Amino acid sequence: MIAVAMLTVCLVSLNADDTEAADIDLGFWVNDVKVNMDADASGEGWTYTKATNTLTLIGGTFSTEHKDTYNFGDPYFGAYQRSGVIYYGFTDTLKIVLKGDNKISGFGPDNMPELTSNGIFVVGNLEISGDGSLTIDSGTKQVTNGILVGGTLAINGGIITIDGSYYSDEIWVSDEGLPSSFTMTDGRISLLKNKDPGSTGLLLYSDGPFTMSGGKIETAGIIRGFDDSFTLTGGIIKNSSLKADDMLLEFRSFDYGGESALVNLKKVDSGMAGNYKLVAKADGAVSVGTEPAKKYIILNANEGSCDKYYVETGTDGKLASLPDATREGYDFDGWFTAADGGDKIDVSKVYTDDTTIYAHWSKPSSGGGGGNDNLPLIIGGIVAGIIVIGAIAFFVIRKH
Repeated sequence: MIAVAMLTVCLVSLNADDTEAADIDLGFWVNDVKVNMDADASGEGWTYTKATNTLTLIGGTFSTEHKDTYNFGDPYFGAYQRSGVIYYGFTDTLKIVLKGDNKISGFGPDNMPELTSNGIFVVGNLEISGDGSLTIDSGTKQVTNGILVGGTLAINGGIITIDGSYYSDEIWVSDEGLPSSFTMTDGRISLLKNKDPGSTGLLLYSDGPFTMSGGKIETAGIIRGFDDSFTLTGGIIKNSSLKADDMLLEFRSFDYGGESALVNLKKVDSGMAGNYKLVAKADGAVSVGTEPAKKYIILNANEGSCDKYYVETGTDGKLASLPDATREGYDFDGWFTAADGGDKIDVSKVYTDDTTIYAHWSKPSSGGGGGNDNLPLIIGGIVAGIIVIGAIAFFVIRKH
């Protein structure tokens, strides 16, 4: 695959050895605004906590990239630019916590002469968690990766959707002079189809071991690790529709809990240096792993706001509690199965799949005990009575 080969060549190493890589300091940028890491900081749609090196996204929309240049000493690429709307130029670990509904969108060049553009670029390691969401969508821009990490990537929560990078990979965990790996313990990742029909880009590519113990990955394309291992002890990876013999996974070794963990998949020799792949036995849906008993319930605040973007059921398919939502000038009526109408939901409901529920609202009553629409008539009657009584009294006095 030409794109993969070119990109693999360019990512051999940031430096000649790990010692030099550890000295990298290219700054930390969010939406092309430099983050002052000497203290807690904040900006539009984000906060930064120095003590834990944590970036919390709080319902923001981000679209402006920061760029820097590396010199790989490669005869083909030479000085090679990297960019990221979230750009972390250090070799330690950045933590990103998702709160609310966040978007990285509309970024990237109109053409791809430098193959550089990323939604999130981290030189070192990245951990993502939280009960919010992140959607990365470059639109029609030609973007290399949704997320590019030079070390390890750990997904421990959140709902992440990458809406088709235009040229290469949705998520790339790259060995850039650092040990690399992909791990997932919780959360949901949706990798939508690559937007360039001629691209050979993968939807998730890891230069290191791939380990999954929980959560869900929904993919419209290939997940590949080449010379490394694939281990799945919990969670599920699935594709809703593949043609017979189309590939879902390719790694050197597989450990996925036996053949019962495969749905419409078979393992075959890839013919590439001892690698193996899982391909569809027939047209249709494919999966490896076990559907988690707990489900993700998306909270659509329906023009209001809620502190959480989603909640998770227990293994019994029920929610322990339902959060409140707020909307200025309205009373919250609860959560329902539809945006308009539908049935009201309580914690006794059992969910058998990931589901979206909707907040409903009503205008508050006018107050004052509900008011009295006949009050003007009553007052008018009293006034008229006083006038009549006064008139009678006047004539009585005149008569006497």
